[in-house]
Amino acid sequence: MAGPVILERAAELRALASALADSSTGTGTTVLVGGEAGSGKTTLTTHFVATAECRVLRSGCDGATTAAPLGPLVEVAEALAVELPADGGAPVDRVRLFAAVRAALVAEPTVWLIEDVHWADAATLDLVRYLSRRGEGSPVMLLLTFRDDEVGVGHPVRVLLGELATVRSVHRLGVPPLSRAAMAELARRSGVDVDVAALCERTGGNAFYVTEVLAGEDGAVPPTVRDAVLARTARLSPAAQDTLAAAAVLGGRAEIDVLAAVSGGALDAVDECLAAGVLLGGGAEVAFRHELAREALVSSVLPGRLRMLHRAAYAVLHESGADDRQLAHHAAAAGDGPNLIAHAPGAAARAAALGAHREAAEHYRAALRWGHLLGPAERGDLLERLSYECYLTGQLTEAVEARGAELALRRDSGDALRTGTSLRWLSRLSWYRLRNSEAERYAQEAVATLSQLPEGPELAMAYSNLASSGCSRRTWPIHRSGGTGPSSWPGGSATSTPRCTR
Repeated sequence: MAGPVILERAAELRALASALADSSTGTGTTVLVGGEAGSGKTTLTTHFVATAECRVLRSGCDGATTAAPLGPLVEVAEALAVELPADGGAPVDRVRLFAAVRAALVAEPTVWLIEDVHWADAATLDLVRYLSRRGEGSPVMLLLTFRDDEVGVGHPVRVLLGELATVRSVHRLGVPPLSRAAMAELARRSGVDVDVAALCERTGGNAFYVTEVLAGEDGAVPPTVRDAVLARTARLSPAAQDTLAAAAVLGGRAEIDVLAAVSGGALDAVDECLAAGVLLGGGAEVAFRHELAREALVSSVLPGRLRMLHRAAYAVLHESGADDRQLAHHAAAAGDGPNLIAHAPGAAARAAALGAHREAAEHYRAALRWGHLLGPAERGDLLERLSYECYLTGQLTEAVEARGAELALRRDSGDALRTGTSLRWLSRLSWYRLRNSEAERYAQEAVATLSQLPEGPELAMAYSNLASSGCSRRTWPIHRSGGTGPSSWPGGSATSTPRCTR
């Protein structure tokens, strides 16, 4: 059966070809292809890059788990000879990293297709900003797909679209629904006798829905795409259905050997799924034809079976050396709190190091759902890190709540140093929320608490915070050295004022 791209996509293909021609002259372009889930974005862009006479890089963002930090870049890093840190640690110099990525891209004419950026992590969106604003002298076409019906006013991709709206080399392209004539032609080519009017009404011209309906039994028009997908898979053997369920749990793509191990089935079952066209092959991996199919299958798996599959996925992937992000995801879905706690902080640290702070916060939240398994000190550490990541991403209410919970734990444990630091941070967060009286109160409490300890950088920071919180004309608290203000901490003088560190 002819694919939807062959029908009613000529204008979109011409627009993409024009953008590629512009980039080949040294005016790098960015094209954002939007449309609802199943509208045919992947089919359109796949057809286009297959005909592009230049280097083509393909990657995507995964909606099955918490977004991988710089996930699309990780997928093509080897092809670009760009080195990325293997794990968490010191924050990466992203300006230098992004410059290295651009240098590797502009070495030759290139189309880089990144699919499903509505699931992208914050660092990936920052990379898109960086590359899109530096198209001059670049023979690179950045091709992005996203679900435009899932990016609301506050969505990070909607913010990105607004920021790039005035960049001349950035273009938007929509993928409209198929017309009734196109659906009639697809039905004719499929050899299925179907009521085209009903097909149009029930699918709304969505290319994926139409394809699934026409691939179903007798061309019946089910009420939802989930029914269409399940009707198609119901004709497979039980072993193949188990394999599909395991594949859906593993995500958009999976290694064949890993899939067989998780499903507990033979490789013949994988071959059956490939032969039926439910899965697509690609070397040692298989993938779903569309994310909607994977989502439909996951939603059909009973809770007990779903938990067992996630448990099996965790065991197999742990043995194969998968990263903390994947392991944390499967541990969470399996209800395995201890292993989630073992991996989520590592996943968060890597995300934070690469600048994906929103995703880092999500990992810390996941770990804290099992915080009752931890001691007060460990739980306080997670709350402290969550608060910081929320602060970096503008989620100030949650940042204050997490820091407040941490403060209670530090006080109960008698840790005066961490208590004072937490108070200083609460002052800072209150100041950002325009709650000046709270900021001043926390600032004074921080100095009073830390003044009872040997002098150190924490006390210096607390004095600096106090000076910038609106309290600089108040009486300075007396601490252990007997001083009464800036002159009493190392490097101070009777007339000096601590520098603001905000």
